[in-house]
This record gives sequence, C-alpha cells and structure tokens, in this order.
Amino acid sequence: MKDILGDDPSIEGMPATTEMSHFVKAGIPSIILGCGDIKVAHTVDENLSLEEIVNLTKIYMLMMLRYLV
Repeated sequence: MKDILGDDPSIEGMPATTEMSHFVKAGIPSIILGCGDIKVAHTVDENLSLEEIVNLTKIYMLMMLRYLV
C-alpha cells in the first residue's frame, strides 16, 4: 500500500457497524479497507476523488494477486 499511497496506512478502529463483526465472531481474521472520508459517508455530501478510486482498485488487485493466486 505504501508503494501506491506514498505512506503507510493508518490502523484504527471503525466508528460504524459492519458485517465484519460476524466474521470476527466466527474466528475469521478480518480488515475493513476502503477510501473516502468517514465523516461524509452516507450523507448528501458523500464523495470520492477519481484518484482515491484508482488507488483503492490497485490495492484490491495487488491483495488478490498476493493472497488468492
């Protein structure tokens, strides 16, 4: 991710509920990974830049190649 974003990702808690809790309860290690500002998520002002979308797509592709192939 550092190669794509230019910095190490931040590791922090998620101030919202996701389906991840079901995986964790089942003993499946899980992460939440996405782009955008959580402060505007699901609001009338929600937005993403094209750069954020392209970078996240690259990260997802590299993760799939590394862990699923």
